[in-house]
This record gives sequence, structure tokens and C-alpha cells, in this order.
Amino acid sequence: AQGVYSSLAKTYDPKFSLIGSRQFFDGKLGVLASVNYEDRHLYNNKSLTTGWVRKVDLNKDGVLDWTPDIPRPDIERRETTRLAYNTIVQWRPNERMEFYVEGNYAQGHEVVDNMLLQLSASSGVVDVSKTTLAATPDAIGAYTVDHVELVSDATHAMQLQYRNIDGTLTRTQWDAAVGGKWNATDRLEIDARYAYSAGKVRNMEKDTQAGILAVPRAIIDYANSQLTPNMSFTDAAGHPLDVTTGALVDRLDATFTPVTDTASESDVKLDGEYHPDSPVRTAVKCGCEGHDTRTVRCFWSRVTSLASGG
Repeated sequence: AQGVYSSLAKTYDPKFSLIGSRQFFDGKLGVLASVNYEDRHLYNNKSLTTGWVRKVDLNKDGVLDWTPDIPRPDIERRETTRLAYNTIVQWRPNERMEFYVEGNYAQGHEVVDNMLLQLSASSGVVDVSKTTLAATPDAIGAYTVDHVELVSDATHAMQLQYRNIDGTLTRTQWDAAVGGKWNATDRLEIDARYAYSAGKVRNMEKDTQAGILAVPRAIIDYANSQLTPNMSFTDAAGHPLDVTTGALVDRLDATFTPVTDTASESDVKLDGEYHPDSPVRTAVKCGCEGHDTRTVRCFWSRVTSLASGG
């Protein structure tokens, strides 16, 4: 058993494992069983830029410079609980025969709560007078902005989206196998095995997006130790905009697409090996195998949209 403390999630992640085995009837029957449990919190806070574009020559040197495409802060939170059982039973009635049965079952349940704020910065107009470049160009002579201000006009509108992805993801899997080995003679050995496995994944995540269709001015600053986008927004008069409320939202879209994936697989195998009394051939092997795999996906989708009349 162990526990790990996450300072970001501010909680402990426990993990527990128990395994045991025993033999019976003078070693002819053996049993092994185990159980595993864990609860994990995966938290990830990051600020990044998805893509860069070259559309403006900011320092008038004849080379288009790099401006951000979609800057966004991203908070990812996932809590996963997993429980698994494993069992193996082996029977050896004599030195020539061996049979076994094994089975495994596992279920994982994941709770998702992700939030991000993304800006379509490449749709805005660069305010050259308030934009600065990094000191060093790249191999083709293009500079990258370290502070950029963009504005929206009648033909170039930046969209700011608050996106929330939440829901659950459940995975269930089990498999079983039965087989045996028989040394029919000192020269002939036969192996047989049949295995079956099945799995199911149910995704119940919802994707909600609230959009401000034309942000008057966006200020993106990369002049920090981590070179990540630090964003702020103002109205046309230069007053700060509070994007933590819903007062400025023009459009709201909610998408719910539950998906259920199921899969099954079966395999049967029979092998034989014969060791002839010959200096030329030491062994002759033959066998056959059958395999069957099936997958099914079921889903439906519902989208709800609300738009401002103004």
C-alpha cells in the first residue's frame, strides 16, 4: 500500500495491492489471487499557444513576422479510480499432465473536469504601435512577438471562447483462459488453449462553449520566464473587460455525444511437438489456431445553441 500527495490537487492518491498463493494436495493444485485498487488525481495547469502565423512585417525589414494563432490557458483535471482482480488455478495430476484456468477483471472510472480559454488571435488586426518583437530572429530572419496587441474591426473579429469539458469515462475489461499440456509419450507433447476477452468503454463527456464574438482588444504578453501567453482584454475605450462573468457572452453551444464502444476477442490454439529418434531432425512441430474479433460502436449526439439577439 502507498499514498502520494499531490500539491496541485491538494489530496492524496492511495494505491493498494494484495496478492496470495497456496498449494494443495501435495502440490498438485495451486491457486494464486490478487486484487489492486488505486485512486489517482491528474491535474495539469498550463498556458500555451496552438500554432503561429506569419501575416505582418512588424519591423519593415521585408520578412513577415510570427504572431500567435490560438493562445489559451488550459486547466485539466482528471480523477481515476481503478479496481482489478486476477486469479489463476493450476492442476497437475501427474508429471505428464497440466491444466490451468485464469481470469482477470478490471474497471476504471474517470471523472473529467477541463476548462480552457482560447482566443482566435489570427483573426484580429495587429496594433503595430503597441507590439514588440523578441531580440533574435529565426533561421529565415522572421522575428516572434514577445508582446502583441490585437483589435477587432468590421471585417476582422476575434472570438474569445470559454470551453468546459466535463463528464465521466468508464472502462470495463475482463478476460479468461483455459488450457493444458499433455506429454503423451517421451517424444510427443500436446498443448491446447482457449482464451476469451471483452471490453467496454462508455464516454459521457459534455463539451460546452461560451463565446464572445468580437473582442475589442486583446493584449498577449510573452515577456515572462516561461514564455507563455498572459492574456488580458479591454473595450474600445481601454477599460478592462471581466471575462470571468457571462455578461459579455454572445453565443452558447453545448454538445453531448455519449459513445459506447464494445469489443470481444476469442482465440483457440492447438500445438503438437514430436521429437523423433533421428540425428537429422530433432523436432517436428505442427499446430492450428482460430481467431475472432468483434467491435461495436453506439453513439448519438445532441447540440444545443443559444445566440444573443443583439
